[in-house]
Amino acid sequence: MVPKNKTILLIEDDEAIREMYQLKFTHEGIVIHTAEDGVEALKVALRIKPDILLLDIKIPTIGGEDVLEKLQKKSWAKQMKVIVLTNINEKEAPKKFQRLHYDRYIVKAHSTPAKVVQAVKEVIDESN
Repeated sequence: MVPKNKTILLIEDDEAIREMYQLKFTHEGIVIHTAEDGVEALKVALRIKPDILLLDIKIPTIGGEDVLEKLQKKSWAKQMKVIVLTNINEKEAPKKFQRLHYDRYIVKAHSTPAKVVQAVKEVIDESN
């Protein structure tokens, strides 16, 4: 169970996928914030200071790796858990990801919303 005090931000440019995950998390009783591009993601993240970031790599305006790099420079983000949620194979991810911290890497095409919710729960459990 995800504690009610955990703040989650999903950064996903595909509206249908974003809505699907929002529905799944809401159905599980989990509040999730969303952003559709890098600029919006930074604005929302700086406002809500998420505990968990679900991050797509290929997003408009500012790429996912640059969003993550900017956020990880913030002191409050030191404890933020990051789950990369993308259709890019981990071996094909931008080189910048090799020096950035993330807790899980999930390829959307190889997963289901239920598995993503489970991954979020596991990442939270691991941090407690």
